[in-house]
Amino acid sequence: MTSGQKPETQEVEIKAASMDVHRKIAQDFLSTSATAVESVAPALSAALAESREPWWRRWIEILRGYPELSQKWQFHRRQGLESALRAALVAAGLDAPVAEYALREIVRSRTTPAPRAPVAKSVSVSQGRAAGPVLASLVQAVVARMGAEELRSLSLPLGLVLDVLEREDAGR
Repeated sequence: MTSGQKPETQEVEIKAASMDVHRKIAQDFLSTSATAVESVAPALSAALAESREPWWRRWIEILRGYPELSQKWQFHRRQGLESALRAALVAAGLDAPVAEYALREIVRSRTTPAPRAPVAKSVSVSQGRAAGPVLASLVQAVVARMGAEELRSLSLPLGLVLDVLEREDAGR
């Protein structure tokens, strides 16, 4: 198979990366990158050493205070997960070129932005109210495509969040 050619259809099931894989990626990051900011390394190490599963919550919370290091972590994590996926594809019996093609397609599908819906350049208040359901639908579609990390960093007006929570409580 040449690099531009699509492989024959083969289907394999690949399970999500285990917590052990995620932990190993974090340990590798800690040993290679986090030492650059010595003040944060002990806190990250302590978060990683936690025996309970959501260790990553504390890990991410710590990294938020170090934007540059957080960016390095995201890159390192992505590379580690891609490497784990590549190994899983080969372990599932795919030939190396087919595994590479599948990996490229998976990465492309996760990084290609959704097609943009046409948006009016200027919207009057009455047009904005009329477009409410359309905009709500658009926002729901975008949020459905977001990962946990993106959702956690989503900025929402607190007043609107409280209004929605109150409506939900009133409906029960």
